[in-house]
Amino acid sequence: EFGTDALSDHTLRSYGKPFSVAEVFSAHDRAVAAGLNVAHYMLFGGPGEGPETVAETLFNVDKLDRTVLFFFAGMRVYPNTPLHGIAAREGRLAAGGDLTEPFFYRPVGIDHAAIMDRIQERAAGRPNWIVGAGGETSARILTRMYEKGYTGPLWEYLIR
Repeated sequence: EFGTDALSDHTLRSYGKPFSVAEVFSAHDRAVAAGLNVAHYMLFGGPGEGPETVAETLFNVDKLDRTVLFFFAGMRVYPNTPLHGIAAREGRLAAGGDLTEPFFYRPVGIDHAAIMDRIQERAAGRPNWIVGAGGETSARILTRMYEKGYTGPLWEYLIR
């Protein structure tokens, strides 16, 4: 399971990831060649995210074969983290603001709903693309799989 988060070098740098898109593809290919079941987790809506980087990640996701993809949008801000500092510098959060209630970072230039719409549109008809918690459809599938005796990480059965 890869915590890839994005397949845009710009976004990966903005998120502070220590790897590039090319390195993700290389690691993915090696894992598949070794016979491993592979999943990638994508996280949209962080610093530096915009319509272009969302499109780039979704374009590059199609280059990954034999995988399950989990898509999420929105980054929760926690105290004393780099994201907290970014949100405070951008004026989105008071520097000493109370984060007892969840607060999610929102990028400039694209809103959460637009990101989710683009992901949902591309995910249509792809059982190996799980958006958020997967909704009622995923819940029904999981229930049927458990009833049939499937165990372990059920996402492995969705690999396409």
